[in-house]
Amino acid sequence: MDVESQRSARPRGRCLDVFLVSSVVLLLLTVATVVVMGTLALVELRSEIAVKPSVVDTHRSTETSHVEPSSMPVYKVDYGQGSSLGDLYTYDLTHHTLKTAQDGFYFLYLDLQLTCTAKCGRGILVVQVASHGDEKLTCQVELPEWSESNPVTTVKRKCWMVRWLDSESRLMGRMVVPEAQDTLNSKSQQRPVFNGYIDDVSRQQLEDSAQNDTILTH
Repeated sequence: MDVESQRSARPRGRCLDVFLVSSVVLLLLTVATVVVMGTLALVELRSEIAVKPSVVDTHRSTETSHVEPSSMPVYKVDYGQGSSLGDLYTYDLTHHTLKTAQDGFYFLYLDLQLTCTAKCGRGILVVQVASHGDEKLTCQVELPEWSESNPVTTVKRKCWMVRWLDSESRLMGRMVVPEAQDTLNSKSQQRPVFNGYIDDVSRQQLEDSAQNDTILTH
């Protein structure tokens, strides 16, 4: 009680309480704003990531009635207003290869599916991705022998590797049969997908690699 004014003094704690409550409310509003903005940014980033694979991925498919050593040149597939060639590639029509746009680490993977169309024998199939004759990715598949007790008709295999590729790299696939058998007659579909860059492999280099009996594995 103020004796001179005969009035009660204003409590100092009340002003402090109002200041603390205002600070807490402001802090909560700031945190809520940051959370909302972060969520919106994350949703936008996910949508961009979901679209990018269709831009940078390059697919190559082939079908054959007999599994035998052969090169697997890359072909560009046009569809509508787009194509299977990503922005990070330059397509070499002469050698059917993809040339990388810049240096960097690239995720290479093979998605193989082989289907037996007859009484297939046992064997081993190797699919390689190489640049200038240098193996970048090797995927080996064991093909079981078909029988009435073991009627296996489809074999699937996925292989991947992270490799450094420079701007002069040119990738091409190659199918190798280390143990070729006359009874190994199957319909195969190989779909190697290259997330990155590819460069040119000359025909002479492919012929030289075909004569090499050594199979490189990772």
